[in-house]
Amino acid sequence: MNKKIVVQKYGGTSIGDVEKLKLIAKKIVDKKLEGFSPVVVVSAMGKTTDELVDMSEKVTFNKVKPDLREKDTLLSTGELVSATLLAMSIKSLNVDVLSLSGQQAGILTDQIHGSARISDINIDRMMKEINDDKILIIAGFQGINNQGDITTLG
Repeated sequence: MNKKIVVQKYGGTSIGDVEKLKLIAKKIVDKKLEGFSPVVVVSAMGKTTDELVDMSEKVTFNKVKPDLREKDTLLSTGELVSATLLAMSIKSLNVDVLSLSGQQAGILTDQIHGSARISDINIDRMMKEINDDKILIIAGFQGINNQGDITTLG
C-alpha cells in the first residue's frame, strides 16, 4: 500500500444532522482523492447519547439504575447509526467504504462496563480493508471485552 493513512475524528455536533453528515462525507472522499487512506472515527449524532441515557433511566422501575452491561449495549448504538449513515453517504458517491463497530475493528477492552479501557487493538481486519482501498468508518466510544460483551469507553 502506497497511500498514507489519515485518521479523522468527528464528534456529535459536527455530525448533528444528515446535511452535516453529507458535508463530512465529501471531505472524507476529497481526502481519499488527495491520495490518502482515510480511517474515520465517529461519535453519535447530536444529542443521541444523552437521549439514550435518559431513556435507559426512565425505563426502569422504582428508580433502579440500569444494568451497566445492557446500558453499554444501548449506548453503543448511537455511534453505529452515525458510522452506518456516513458510510451510506460515501458509498452513494461511488467510493468503496466500510463501517465497523468497535468489535469489528478489533478494539478489545477490560471488563468495566461504562468506563472500559482499551487493552489491545487487533488491526488485522482494518489493515485488510485499507489494503483493499476502502475508507473505514469506525464507531467510536466502544469495544468488546474477552467475554464478547460490548463495552463503552470511559
